[in-house]
Parts: sequence; structure tokens; C-alpha cells
Amino acid sequence: QVEVQAKASDLLTVFAGDVAWPSVLNDVALVTPGDVWLTNLSASAGMTEGAAPVGTETATVQLTPGEAFGRIQFQGKSLSMPGVAKWLIRLRSAEEFDAAWLNDATKEEGANGEEVVTFDSTIELNPKASSLLRELEELAGVGGKAVKP
Repeated sequence: QVEVQAKASDLLTVFAGDVAWPSVLNDVALVTPGDVWLTNLSASAGMTEGAAPVGTETATVQLTPGEAFGRIQFQGKSLSMPGVAKWLIRLRSAEEFDAAWLNDATKEEGANGEEVVTFDSTIELNPKASSLLRELEELAGVGGKAVKP
């Protein structure tokens, strides 16, 4: 019993604040509409939260109760404003993401004369993005869908 508790404590220490980045980024890819493309992202999560903050981390508006597990700020482009709206709505369908918001969106003319919308948005991660939680679910045989129905 003592040995099991010690190993569990070691696991908690190793995985504290660790994000399951492959799963999180896969979920981002799954929810990205076809008329949206990402040009940049910056992330601050887990144990690094606050160490290298994303631009929106110091926002005075609190979108979710409690402290976020982490944040990802995206810059991207879309062929239309409805495409940006679709991006934000779809982000909310992933269970690791608590909040998604638009920081800025600007219409401009693209290289070929078409309309392009440049945008900046942020999502807050919740503890379901944790590598530890995913490992424990796998060990317990629980698993689960990464994207909400």
C-alpha cells in the first residue's frame, strides 16, 4: 500500500501540469473549418502557466470560473467572417477547451483580390487536457471521446 501511494505521488509529480499536446493539437485540427487556416499559435499551459504568457493571459475579463489549466492563442486567416465564427463555435465542441474568444478580426484584400479575414483568438484549456488524466483514463479503461457530440 505504501509503495503504491509513493508511485502514485511520483506520477502526480511527473505529470503535474503536463499537457497532452498531441491530443490537444489533433482536436484543434479536427475542428478547424476548411475555409480557415492557422498562421501562428502560442501556448502557455500547466507548470509553465504564467512563465511565458500568451498575449491574452493578462486579460481583465474572466471567462471561466477558477484558473485556466492553460491557454492557446491562435492567429489565422479565413475566407469570410462566418468562417471565423464557425472556427469559434467548433472550438467549443472539444472537451479540453473551456472558453474560446475572438481578440481581433480584420477584413482585408488578399493577393488575388479576394476577401480575407485575419483573426486572433484564444482558448482556455481545462484539466481534461492533462496528460496525467488521459493516462489514468487509459489505465482504467475509461477512455472517452475527445470531441463532444
